[in-house]
Amino acid sequence: MLILSLIAQIFGPLVYFFFRTSKKFLSFVDGFVFTSVLGLLCLHVMSSTGNGSIILICLLMGLGFFGPNFLEKSFSKYKKKIHNNVLIMGLLGLCLHALIDGVALGTHGEAQSAYLSTAIIVHRVPVGLTVWWLLRPKFGIRAASLSLGAMLLATIVGYYFGGDLNLETELFVYIQALVAGSILHVVFYRIHMEDTTAEAKEVEACCHTHVHDKPNHPFFDGLGGLFGIGLLWWFYNSHTSLNALHHHSSSFSLPAFFDSLKHLFLISSPALVLAYALSSVIKLFFNQKVTSWLNKGKTTVQAFKGMIFGLPLPICSCGILPFYQTIVKKGVAPAAALAFLIATPEVGLDAILISLPLLGLEVTIYRLISAILLAFLVALILSRFVKTEPTSILLEETDENLSFKEKFKEALKFGFLDLVDNTGPWIVAGICLAALMEPSLGNINFNLPFGLDILLCSVIGFFVYVCASGATPIVAVMLAKGLSPGAGIAFLLTGPATNLSTIGILSNLHGKKFSLVFTTTVVFISLVLGVIVNLIFTSYGATKLITEHHDELGVFYTVFGYILILIFSYSILRQGPRKFFGHVLNAS
Repeated sequence: MLILSLIAQIFGPLVYFFFRTSKKFLSFVDGFVFTSVLGLLCLHVMSSTGNGSIILICLLMGLGFFGPNFLEKSFSKYKKKIHNNVLIMGLLGLCLHALIDGVALGTHGEAQSAYLSTAIIVHRVPVGLTVWWLLRPKFGIRAASLSLGAMLLATIVGYYFGGDLNLETELFVYIQALVAGSILHVVFYRIHMEDTTAEAKEVEACCHTHVHDKPNHPFFDGLGGLFGIGLLWWFYNSHTSLNALHHHSSSFSLPAFFDSLKHLFLISSPALVLAYALSSVIKLFFNQKVTSWLNKGKTTVQAFKGMIFGLPLPICSCGILPFYQTIVKKGVAPAAALAFLIATPEVGLDAILISLPLLGLEVTIYRLISAILLAFLVALILSRFVKTEPTSILLEETDENLSFKEKFKEALKFGFLDLVDNTGPWIVAGICLAALMEPSLGNINFNLPFGLDILLCSVIGFFVYVCASGATPIVAVMLAKGLSPGAGIAFLLTGPATNLSTIGILSNLHGKKFSLVFTTTVVFISLVLGVIVNLIFTSYGATKLITEHHDELGVFYTVFGYILILIFSYSILRQGPRKFFGHVLNAS
């Protein structure tokens, strides 16, 4: 196994070396390295969380990832040195990763699963490829080979002396998190310059190509990215003993994370597919008459119409974003659009029906009233800060000259291509963030002083990406742990209305300042409404609760889940993974 792991380490660079003149291959490598290495590092760090705080680990990873950008902006004169230092730190981190691989292969021996050994060996191919991909363009073959040799040596040391190394201390886990963040930064922002070595110039002159241009074949870039994602999925499923490398108990675990991720994705998929389909319908049939009806009247009337227009639509927080973007570009008044954005995901028939048995009639009524007030107040307060667009690409006069078949094609392109490209990355990021936080939610003690639990739940609701019906059982569990009804209402308001995805879309449409004001306003109003609810309640009896909301979903959700995977995969194929996920960080 040790020999195979060493061979795997140099296999990737060898393939890269022989096919480096092909731009299609380089694009494939770029996408493959981007998704596989980022995912592998996250899996590795997340599997080590038992000896440290998951919150501190995430903060340190964020520091390693975003820190270099801050330093570059603050000390622009030293940008090149900062790049080099981050690159060196990332390489040291990869050597550390190789050391841990050697320990895993050497200390578990025959007792470990064959899948575990195979997964360790296979994932070393993209890791070795990453070293060559990063170093050869900037420092040449010698530096890349020496770094690769250092990783091979680290693997051997870990294999033979792993029993004498204590790699499970809390400090070591935090160091791994910081270093992993720096590696993510290096890979995400592609910190390597064009090849200026004599060999590169020779190849360029011979082949009439620049071997290290940024990938210009999005399809192959996306194909490599999807291949990397497939490798990650296989790696996780094969790596059933992933946590066996760290014998500990932890409130956070990879199985819990992926269980939450799968549940959130599947339960959101029907609404998302429906939202993209309805957005296409709006593009096709939503004419100036409907827009005029929503825009008539004063701001209060417009807000009321937008709220009424959104209430009956079966769209949750995950699906409302593409829908909102559609009506904004259709020229709907800000008050109506904002009321629609808040009201639609807050309450729905499914959410109301599930609230009755879990929360009780009284809490359900206050939930409905609070959602209506939140939508109406946010629309009135923030509509003045939204700049309307008198002209829109969706209302071009040329559309009127198109045949119905051409309009239908344009509508499908808008709903399932354009909107997916803009909203898909934020939705994926939001679901992943919620899945990361949700396993730790059950350890929070909600029996807090008056007002403090409302504030806490308002903030938690902001971070957790959950639809109204999905939030209901979570609140039911928290109520059973001593949470006040007002705090539960606050969570039910901020959870569907504000999340990472919503902030991203609002930032793109209206600017970052508006998204910040929107979030602050929603949280503040939810806090006030929660306090009012608690003042009204004199006592609150426990209602019927469920403690497990990750029940196995049926075929209906599974089918829509696969459809949504195909939709997002096609978007990655057309853009490439770096550009797809770059929407979240404004990087490409």
